Amino acid sequence: MPRIRLTRRIQAHRTKSGGRVFKPLKAPGEKPVPRESHLSRNSIRRADEFLAAYERLESCGLVAIEFQCSSALVSYHLSLLKRLPDSFVEWMRGIDHPAALRVLTQRQLRYASAMTNKAAQLRLLASLVQQAQARMDFTQDSDLSGRLNDQLEAN
Repeated sequence: MPRIRLTRRIQAHRTKSGGRVFKPLKAPGEKPVPRESHLSRNSIRRADEFLAAYERLESCGLVAIEFQCSSALVSYHLSLLKRLPDSFVEWMRGIDHPAALRVLTQRQLRYASAMTNKAAQLRLLASLVQQAQARMDFTQDSDLSGRLNDQLEAN
């Protein structure tokens, strides 16, 4: 039987469910690929990318494979587009400021989108918009939190 020579070292460990996971170790001198921090990503823009791929592929699982993420993450982002108010989604598409995006994280938006009480959702979104605008050097649409509060009062 011929011997197999491995060209890369691997690390093996067990998962909580008892499965085994094998990860390749970095070769000497190999530099990691720089990756954008998840805190500096605009969740609504990423949801738009997922939606475009979903319309083409028609499956969250296939979109997840294409973007190298979990299907749950794809589903979470798509639900943001469905459940958040249109005015907020449009405002979020224009946000580029890293400090504001640290407030408007996918987790915060997911929490807001899961709220069944629309009044509480609008209050939370207005609060998030005010926090984000306080962190930005400029305000792109300083009237959004006021419009969200007006929607709250109308309900």
